[in-house]
Amino acid sequence: MSLTLQHPLLKVSAVTLLCSVTLALSVLSFQMTKGESLYKQAAGVSQREYRISLLRQSLQWNPRQPQAAAALSRMLPEPEGSALLRKALGYTPEDAALNWELAKRAMDGNNPGTALFWVRKSEALDVFNAAKRVEAAKGMLGMSMRSLKAGDKTASSQSAEAGLELLRQYRLLAEQEDNKGRQHNDRRFGVHQEAEGVDLRLREACAAAGCFQAAILPVGGEGTKPEVEP
Repeated sequence: MSLTLQHPLLKVSAVTLLCSVTLALSVLSFQMTKGESLYKQAAGVSQREYRISLLRQSLQWNPRQPQAAAALSRMLPEPEGSALLRKALGYTPEDAALNWELAKRAMDGNNPGTALFWVRKSEALDVFNAAKRVEAAKGMLGMSMRSLKAGDKTASSQSAEAGLELLRQYRLLAEQEDNKGRQHNDRRFGVHQEAEGVDLRLREACAAAGCFQAAILPVGGEGTKPEVEP
């Protein structure tokens, strides 16, 4: 084929490609806008079933919307809620809110290893959220108490030990930030007064479960991914 024929064909191909890309971006933008609009609409709805419907529609238009996924998961029972969160993490694996929702669900369960995995991951993505750190310790306390009531001292001990270690790491981080001086700690990150009460209750749970007689979960570093996710 001569160069005089190739040149017009190349121009047509370039224009076609540009039009295709522009169309794809327009469709994506519309989907994102529609999903965001439905999410905002759901936030203003009080009727539970209607709100769930709007959030589902929002995610159908834009599955890469962690706020909608987190909001919908809080309204769904297990195992549907956790399945939705794991699917959403496939789009945005580093989203702190999605990881925290999975952590909360895990702490409502009976596997301290799984709970600790998701708590650590969530805290690593939202390091200076003091309220979340206290809530995580309270969640491990709740797990410990439920296990103790069920007669499982090993799980109770593991949960209590994990909660105490989470608080210890929280205090160390707060101390490090405080040592930097107020000008460097503009978040005013520190230890909440409530943490001391949780610490005391964890120690009581630990004593009741006989912590040092049980196999203790690894508490250093980032944790080990659970064999079975919640």
